[in-house]
Amino acid sequence: MGTLKEKFEELSAGIKASGKPAAAWFPKYTSTSLLNADNWWEALAVCEYALDTREDEKLTEGFFELIFSAFDCNVEVDLSEEEYEFWWEKVCSAEQAGRRKVHSTPRPAMESGI
Repeated sequence: MGTLKEKFEELSAGIKASGKPAAAWFPKYTSTSLLNADNWWEALAVCEYALDTREDEKLTEGFFELIFSAFDCNVEVDLSEEEYEFWWEKVCSAEQAGRRKVHSTPRPAMESGI
């Protein structure tokens, strides 16, 4: 059995190799299915893929919220110190990537009513 990091990298590689866009994975996950740690980690890999491939912003935002309203507050409970650090790094990375995506999206210029 590999480390959590190795398992996550394997999940991530499988998702990328599938050829499916990230949004095609989104319906697979529900608040109930994300109570399972394996499903939660896979969904996090999908979310990371969505951010990396610049999937639709609104869809990705909703998926991000689903993931982090589900199991993440419980997922770290049974982790070793090394695994906890990896979990924290992934959570922060996804959150920062989401912020960068939102702030790097060009906004339409406001038209003046003058």
